[in-house]
Amino acid sequence: MGRGEHFAGVGGMGGAILRRIVNVLLAFLSIGAFVLALYLAYHDKVAAAGVCIAASILPVLFSQLPFVEYLKILGLEAKLRERVNEADAIVANLKRIALVSAEQLFSQAALAGRWGGEALSSKQKRAAQLTALLQGLDISPTEITSTKTVYLRAIAHDLAHISFSVVRNLVQAKRQALARERGLLFGKNPVDMRDPKGARWNELLAEEGRIGAQVKWPDNAFGSGELDDLKAFCMTFVDSVDVLTNDERSTLVAIADEVDSLFRACREAGNYTHETIRYLERYGSGASYTNNQNLRFAEAFPEAAKVS
Repeated sequence: MGRGEHFAGVGGMGGAILRRIVNVLLAFLSIGAFVLALYLAYHDKVAAAGVCIAASILPVLFSQLPFVEYLKILGLEAKLRERVNEADAIVANLKRIALVSAEQLFSQAALAGRWGGEALSSKQKRAAQLTALLQGLDISPTEITSTKTVYLRAIAHDLAHISFSVVRNLVQAKRQALARERGLLFGKNPVDMRDPKGARWNELLAEEGRIGAQVKWPDNAFGSGELDDLKAFCMTFVDSVDVLTNDERSTLVAIADEVDSLFRACREAGNYTHETIRYLERYGSGASYTNNQNLRFAEAFPEAAKVS
């Protein structure tokens, strides 16, 4: 290995320049020690001259060693390693702090300003900036994803609620149809249970109550993790209703697939996709949240929406 190669790992061109400077200094030291040895020998100071001769050889030996060997000889390698280890520990601590802070910020972005508050595109931008910051710290994709659990679950929640609302509105429309039929039995007259129609009136009333209890949003769906499998979560509402026609069920399954597909894209991106933002702004969020959800129901079941 040539002398220039000894410094290849120490700063490229800067290392080569440093190498030249060191070699020049060592050359001057060697020459100076040799001249001093001659002077001392001339004055019969042989012992001192011998020391100087040895001293003049040392700079030459130093000039033939790699730069890291200088540090070893000077006892600095262990100190440098200690400082590197300390720096690594500081970086690791910074990464842990960044992960904890990022999780809080993602959760804040997910839960703050919902239903007509902060625009979804603004949340999307903030989340992208935070993700870029974590990536810049060389944090692994798995760790970054773990900080977004609440953020992604909030997206799943809003999408699932659209599917849920369509099922609920359809059941409500069926209940209202039963109530109208029940009202026609006696018209404006008092209900007379001695009348044969009284039995049918009771049947209709019981059926209204029964199907009305079939569709309920579960407690703690957000915290339990049920939303992580969005298709299965949405299908629990569809499967809970036993008064659906085949066409009605097919439509509800298609809507469950619709929101699940959007969520899968968001989970892969680790953020709102533009398509999901457009979908939620049309059917799920904003100042007209309830009206938007009714719009998805009206599109899916226009005839039922007229009487609900």
